[in-house]
Amino acid sequence: MSILVINFTHSFFVYSRQTFSLTPRHTMNKAILVTAAASAAIALAACSSVNNSATSSMTKEQRKAYYAYQDSVTAVAAMDAVANQRYVAAADRVDNLGRGQTVSADKSTNYVSLNGTEATIQISSKLPILGQNGLGGVTLSGTATAIKTTYDKRGNITQIFRVIGGSLSAEVTLRMAKGSDRAIVDVSGTFGQRDLTLQCQVMPYNEAFIVKGKAI
Repeated sequence: MSILVINFTHSFFVYSRQTFSLTPRHTMNKAILVTAAASAAIALAACSSVNNSATSSMTKEQRKAYYAYQDSVTAVAAMDAVANQRYVAAADRVDNLGRGQTVSADKSTNYVSLNGTEATIQISSKLPILGQNGLGGVTLSGTATAIKTTYDKRGNITQIFRVIGGSLSAEVTLRMAKGSDRAIVDVSGTFGQRDLTLQCQVMPYNEAFIVKGKAI
């Protein structure tokens, strides 16, 4: 699967690395982003249907072994992506919002990504509001510095780096257990009014679908 990045700014729409200039009266709004996300969801559903067809004739034991193998491949790919600093940690839960609140999140618009030294941290809202980034939240896009990756005795990985953007900065700490594609990502700094903890699925950068808001 190729990466699909939708980049939302005041006058540009980026789709699959192609840029289209828009006039002010055609400026993107959140409804267009939702439509794009829905299109991607249909494509992902089609892939899921293919997988279901492949396992329909298997026995229960065969399906269990098949899914275990798929999980192991996914986990190895996630670990390699973090080690190579080319990944997206897509959040389905966001903690420490307000008074210790935990909320579900859209993985296409809530994530931490690292592509070499290019980093993005984004938080959005499911509410129909634009926010600072046009997605009901905040987007920090900038250069990742002081990247440090370590492993413990069990093979669990920890990666720490700092992101410096135009007017915001943040410290990121990612922790992921060996054999899993799930990670806990802590974000602190001037990115938000309080520290955040993201519960994420990690995937290679070129296999992710993400919607990017306007960075500040």
